[in-house]
Amino acid sequence: MKYIKTIIELLWIVVFLIIAIPAMLCMLVLHKKDPVKTERIARYWITIYMNGAMALSGTKPTIRGLENVPEDTAVLYVANHRSYFDIVVTYPLSKKPTSFVAKAELQNIPFFAFWGRNMQVLFFDKNDMKASMKMILEGIKRLKSGISVFICPEGGRNHNKEMLPLQEFRDGSFKLASKSGCPVIPIAIYRMDDIWEAQMPWIKKAYPVVTYGKPVYIKDLSPEDQKRPGEYFKNLIEEMLRETERSLSTGK
Repeated sequence: MKYIKTIIELLWIVVFLIIAIPAMLCMLVLHKKDPVKTERIARYWITIYMNGAMALSGTKPTIRGLENVPEDTAVLYVANHRSYFDIVVTYPLSKKPTSFVAKAELQNIPFFAFWGRNMQVLFFDKNDMKASMKMILEGIKRLKSGISVFICPEGGRNHNKEMLPLQEFRDGSFKLASKSGCPVIPIAIYRMDDIWEAQMPWIKKAYPVVTYGKPVYIKDLSPEDQKRPGEYFKNLIEEMLRETERSLSTGK
């Protein structure tokens, strides 16, 4: 029945919180003393949660182009965003420690606030310019130290009925790459909302595709694209999504 997977996913949250109690207590003790170890513990446990959530949904996403992600440097992951499952799938695939950028409102959710703080999530408030700038500076610092950053430049989930066009990509997001000198990895996430958002509140098996593009350095773009990197990467990811649709329609 259609609600079975939804109930199972809710039960998985409860089970996870119970089995993770020892780790959570450990993180409470270590948070200030050893933030690096705390983040490593959080990353390990949240990966278990996310892999479990995906498995219980019955979905096995197709992953393409993961070999494009360099292993010798931090990167700025840039993706379109339509589903909460976008992060559930992509976080465990990160080859290096990665800080995700999330809306400040999520800090009001106890579960997300606790794990987000210990995973060193970068929270942004689009209504607070000073706080947003502080987040950008912290992100640049992490990239320079070897920690990758994952951001969705649309500023939130795209609720449009059609997949394309994407919402505007905010140019400010790309200061993370231009100021740190790291490469940008464009990610095209196709039909991830079929798992939940398309028939909310029910969860069902779906067939999403996640495509990792080749690294792009802001300094290698044309002068015009360097001024408007948001438009450049929006167009690039839209074309990647179209290519995904073409390949699925032809069976290639």
